[in-house]
Amino acid sequence: MEGAENIMSEEHKSKAELLQELDVLRLRISKLEQVEQALRESENKYRDLIEEMTDVIYTLDTEGNVTSVNKAGKAMFGREPEEVLDKSFTKWIPQEHLPDAMAAFKRILGGEKITAETVMLDKNGKPHNVEFSSTAIIKDGKVVGTRGTIRDITERKKMEEALRESQRWQRAILNSIPDMA
Repeated sequence: MEGAENIMSEEHKSKAELLQELDVLRLRISKLEQVEQALRESENKYRDLIEEMTDVIYTLDTEGNVTSVNKAGKAMFGREPEEVLDKSFTKWIPQEHLPDAMAAFKRILGGEKITAETVMLDKNGKPHNVEFSSTAIIKDGKVVGTRGTIRDITERKKMEEALRESQRWQRAILNSIPDMA
């Protein structure tokens, strides 16, 4: 009945009232189109930001399966997104680092924000020292996965080791000089 009443009331409106309603609807449509355009622009900026990052940006489900990864994943590890999506991150962690990586994953699922280091293997099996930062993804009060970034720190680790080696040599040289006292 409500629909019929609405039709009847529409029939009794004057031409001026109908034109006024039409103007209101046009204004609403125009505003919606502006909002839609702004949303598209925002999505494009966000997508560009994520895809142009040199750090890997990823999401995992609660089982540790990759649910998204940006282009940096291919640049860093040589794998196409299709090669990693729906696969467990544990496939790319060497056995000796797996217990620590799993412990960190469980802590993240427990709500902890983590920044830590581990080793990941590229497509050819070459190890990369990486630093990862990760947090839980929470929807409706429930943890549904994790999100984070991965940065290759292999070169930094090599420089740190070279610095430590240089310092050891310096100490050895200084310790070998006899006291002049």
